[in-house]
Amino acid sequence: MTESGTPLFTATIALPAGLNEDQASRFAEAFGEDAVLSTSMLRKGDPFHGTWALQWLFVDKPDATFMTLILSPIAKSLSLAMPEITIEQLPDINWLEHSYRQFPPFSVGPFFIHGSHYQDETPKGQIDLEIEAATAFGSGEHGTTSGCLILMNDLKESGHTPAHVLDMGCGSGILGIGAIKLWDCPVLAVDIDPESVHVTENHCRANGIHDRLTAIAGDGFAIVEGHYDLTIANILPVPLKAMAPDLVSHMAPGGYAILSGLLLDQAQDVLDVYLELGLRLEKRLDRGEWSALLVQK
Repeated sequence: MTESGTPLFTATIALPAGLNEDQASRFAEAFGEDAVLSTSMLRKGDPFHGTWALQWLFVDKPDATFMTLILSPIAKSLSLAMPEITIEQLPDINWLEHSYRQFPPFSVGPFFIHGSHYQDETPKGQIDLEIEAATAFGSGEHGTTSGCLILMNDLKESGHTPAHVLDMGCGSGILGIGAIKLWDCPVLAVDIDPESVHVTENHCRANGIHDRLTAIAGDGFAIVEGHYDLTIANILPVPLKAMAPDLVSHMAPGGYAILSGLLLDQAQDVLDVYLELGLRLEKRLDRGEWSALLVQK
């Protein structure tokens, strides 16, 4: 329920595993921003081949007949049966407070990560990172993001001091901001999604480093110039392999790259591509079912 007492409802559908992300997004984006409070699209089970769960959040109860009218043509165009719509009213709780409770402050290596609701002091000796959990772009808890942060700190402790850092596929901006907090260096953050750039810019302002990070939206390395002492790419195996020649060509001699977004059994396949391009593995960090790679040119 909202603060004004208006009830909130979810509408949920399930989609088959055979759909790719673009096809599933057609359903997710069927209702405009004025019609829904939020939309979520998650892959269940296998993160690359699992079934899809789509959910919309509405103020007031949505009309299932109207939703069917909007979604049916999309299903038909993809040769699918119209998925069943499940509508539920959310419990009458303070969702803002609930969200905050679900995202208590936590530490990853030297970083102390919290949302704007946290008003206490940063623990002594830790680096403050303010990142909102409400953004689905990376809050630091996921094994891929935390692995990157730890490898960044390992580089710091080894004496590496990059003059220029590239955060490719920046998401929330947490890794680029973390680099600035570690080294006080300029960072270029790139993402194909303009909303990620908007979120990154907001986080830069919240962390007081907006003058040292430049965030731009565009198609990967097609919009990147220059060479970087550290490149961070927490993406997925397929784009990491596809962009490998461009990523390596933009690395400064002796520079490092941190590659993540990899399940344990995908890491070696991606690493082999970069080894063939002349890089060497400095460290592999596995956290849970996820892996992060530190390579050097």
